[in-house]
Amino acid sequence: KEEKLTKLQVMTFLNANRNLSSMDLSGLDLRDMDFRGASLHGARLSKIEGSRFSGSDTSLRGAYLRGASAAEVDFSEADLTGADLSDADLTRANFSGAILDGADFRRATLTDAQLQGARLHRVRNLENA
Repeated sequence: KEEKLTKLQVMTFLNANRNLSSMDLSGLDLRDMDFRGASLHGARLSKIEGSRFSGSDTSLRGAYLRGASAAEVDFSEADLTGADLSDADLTRANFSGAILDGADFRRATLTDAQLQGARLHRVRNLENA
């Protein structure tokens, strides 16, 4: 199991090579942080505080965002293939142009979320969000 990162370590990785793939960021306060263009493939982001998190053009394939507080997050043009977004608060989230193939939205809050142009193949539980 990967060791859980601190917010300072996350900022260091972002400033260096923007690769946080498979890392454990669960429970961290990532509000207003800029993850644009970063790789978070398979990362654990459960129960993060991620309001206004900027994740446009970010790879979040297979990421685990269960229970994340991510109101107003920007996931435009991001790849969330197979991501677990269940129980996440995604109020006013921007998924414009995002790839959401196979993503799970079970019990997610999507009030006023933008999904224009998003790819939604095999998305799970979107109708129950």
